[in-house]
Amino acid sequence: MATADEYEALARAVVEAAAVSLTGPGEHLSAHRLPNWYPLVAEFTPETRVYPADADIAAELRSLGWG
Repeated sequence: MATADEYEALARAVVEAAAVSLTGPGEHLSAHRLPNWYPLVAEFTPETRVYPADADIAAELRSLGWG
């Protein structure tokens, strides 16, 4: 999955190649990044948590008490 910066660079490259991107950077972030779209469907899906890459996942999971 491309980061926001990588996708922005891709979108620029597409325009520079005289082509048209069907999915712009805003749409990419809205549809392909879980933290952006999950709130829209949270009531219809199991509870989901998103943590930064440097999070202590073991400690975070213990704090949830999910067993």
